[in-house]
Amino acid sequence: MKHIHLYFNENEQKVGRRKQILTGAKDGFEYVGTLTEVERELLIEILFMVYGDDHISLDNFLRIFGDLKTFCDKIKQIV
Repeated sequence: MKHIHLYFNENEQKVGRRKQILTGAKDGFEYVGTLTEVERELLIEILFMVYGDDHISLDNFLRIFGDLKTFCDKIKQIV
């Protein structure tokens, strides 16, 4: 499985991805963690269901990201 590095920009409300980890980026994106492309799609779907067009704080983004990663890891253990 190919993993991507996920970033979030709270000011612009954008999710980004990169092939390598960048720290201290000047574009406003904060490193969140790694996940697969399918997990990224699911994350975006969940965020839209929960927040719609409302503002998402970095803390809330990280909470949902962590919950999703925990859920996916448990599913992978079952399979």
